[in-house]
Amino acid sequence: VAITSQPTQISGRNLLWRRLIVETIRSDPDWNGGNYTTSPTRFASVVPIFNIMVDSATHLQEVAPTREKANAYCEQIVQGAKRLDANDYLYRWEASADYNPQPDLEKIKARFLAINFADDLLNPPELKVMEREMPRVKNGSHVLIQAGEKSLGHQNQSRGALWGPYVAEFLKQLP
Repeated sequence: VAITSQPTQISGRNLLWRRLIVETIRSDPDWNGGNYTTSPTRFASVVPIFNIMVDSATHLQEVAPTREKANAYCEQIVQGAKRLDANDYLYRWEASADYNPQPDLEKIKARFLAINFADDLLNPPELKVMEREMPRVKNGSHVLIQAGEKSLGHQNQSRGALWGPYVAEFLKQLP
């Protein structure tokens, strides 16, 4: 079972925001080749991009409904980012740089379920990747869960109550 992913290389918007953050970290003089004692300043200033990309528009509107609240929320994210390890994030984003299962989808023999969310900016359903590529997985299926009132976009992966019933049904179908 794969949750919030696509059977193709990371590209488009998903690659662009990752590249922006990676380059911001690597070009920050405070990064010092990864040998820093306090989190690089530029890293902390771009972490809100990460939060915007993995959250839903409805949730962001809820937590930042006014200019003042949006600015305060952004500052809260920046301050929290100062406690993060930029190298951890750098390695996290760079680790997926060569992710591309697309050429070998026909080789997958196991039963496989992919679950995505309609409001996930990283795996946008309007690209029709799942409809195009999942038929190549012999025992594969996919589910697109529509956005709800409390949806969190890509972060829905942490909400088992949303996708758990699909996994439970999938598991019942296994021999």
